[in-house]
Amino acid sequence: MGSGCACQNSTENDASDRIRLHRQGNLTFYIHERLVSGKGCKKTPAWQTTMTKEEIDIKIKEFWDTRVEGNPMVWQVLQQACAEPEPEKAEDLVKAYNLTLNNGLLQQTYDERGYRYDLPPFVINLAVKYGETKIIARAPVQVKAENIELILRAAGLTDYKVNTKTNETVKNIKGKFLVHAKLQKDVRLFFNGRELKDDSLLGHCNVPNGVVIQVFIKP
Repeated sequence: MGSGCACQNSTENDASDRIRLHRQGNLTFYIHERLVSGKGCKKTPAWQTTMTKEEIDIKIKEFWDTRVEGNPMVWQVLQQACAEPEPEKAEDLVKAYNLTLNNGLLQQTYDERGYRYDLPPFVINLAVKYGETKIIARAPVQVKAENIELILRAAGLTDYKVNTKTNETVKNIKGKFLVHAKLQKDVRLFFNGRELKDDSLLGHCNVPNGVVIQVFIKP
């Protein structure tokens, strides 16, 4: 499976770097040919964009939501690995699912069947430069307490359905999972490739009813 990218027009940035225009679907950004971002398996060419961080975040979500080829579970694992800030842990996560990193990098991964999964730099590392963001002061969003059901899914364990409310904290959900699974370990929860922080309310995380929350159990 190719990444669907088309590249155009290399231009000189300075004596030590070159920038070229790059396209991924309907997103255009700029690749630094001689600069890199990230470390270990998360190393990619450095990139920048004229779009704001918020606009790029929407494009990243669109990328993950439109992965229809290959194994859906592999895409979920790769999404978690991209969200993991520590390269060593990201690599351990990928290898735990018997995935092979081409040249040791997340940008190109193969599953056990030899199917290739290509990841663009913008889903792995932050841009070195974004467009300007206009800051608008907003009042804190109130969360209305509504009943929701979540499916907590961890590798090697049976799915756990938990009934909760939108104003419950992520930390409480972790506690329920640990009691159910009879574990005494730290766990991390991911939804749409984004880690859910302990002090966040489910409503603030935009977690809808009936969705699957990926659980990563720390060794």
